Amino acid sequence: CQLQDFSFPTIWAATFVITTAAALGGGGAAFYALYWKPTYEMWRWKTTATYPAPDKVRLEITQMMKGILATSFCPALTLYLLQFEGGWSKAYCGVEPYGWGYLAASIAVSLVFSDFFEFFYHWCGHKVPFMWAEHKKHHVFPNPTPFAVIADEPLDQLMRASPLLFMPMLAPLNMDALVVCWGLLFFAWGIFLHCGYEHPQIDPHSTSMNTAYHHHLHHVIATPGNALHCGFWFQIWDKLFGSMHKGECICARCSQSKGKREREDWDKLDVPDYSVLLQPEFWLRRGQFKQA
Repeated sequence: CQLQDFSFPTIWAATFVITTAAALGGGGAAFYALYWKPTYEMWRWKTTATYPAPDKVRLEITQMMKGILATSFCPALTLYLLQFEGGWSKAYCGVEPYGWGYLAASIAVSLVFSDFFEFFYHWCGHKVPFMWAEHKKHHVFPNPTPFAVIADEPLDQLMRASPLLFMPMLAPLNMDALVVCWGLLFFAWGIFLHCGYEHPQIDPHSTSMNTAYHHHLHHVIATPGNALHCGFWFQIWDKLFGSMHKGECICARCSQSKGKREREDWDKLDVPDYSVLLQPEFWLRRGQFKQA
């Protein structure tokens, strides 16, 4: 809320910088931990047994930066609208005049609504042809890394972030709490969903939450007209809309039980050298912004 008194371009620029720092910091830390020097024990829990080429990771990052530009627009505009009393936005800062109870309840309701919105917009992105034309650019990453979390085209990501703009127009919402919750819960969970690895302590067969396996499966098999595992947090939306995968399970746990994660397979695997991502000439190479 400290940004609300500035001009809209200044607020948008500051929001973009903060979001970029969070995306590169969070996504970069997860990528370094999981991809820089993977071990056999780590690889056993990777859903897809191969690793993406550095060119794909570069495309994820460049596409993510475009997505951040759109993502930061919605909260920036909401903060800017706070300057106009009685205007479009009902967003507020601080605890009063609504109190702690309303703050907690309103954030909880807004997050559940946002989870359904994210699911339904995503589901429509596979069912509606003109929406798939935009969303398909995110599906050039069948083997995603943490950098793919918001690697969407600007229009697609603008719609995904739109609850940060229209929800405060419908009901009073604390902007500090809303932005922090979206940043920590949605973005952090998004990194987990796109990380490419499954947590050994989370069984994808017995959970009501969407896990890294479910979203990785979505990247692999969801196609135009075939919306599968479009949810973000809760599986209930996919269950209600009949978009749960009913075919063979390809999770890491099942792959291990079928003998597909053995030491000899790991020894034959070619793990890319991702250190090229630190070389300026790799980023300046002609054609790096083209879709793969």
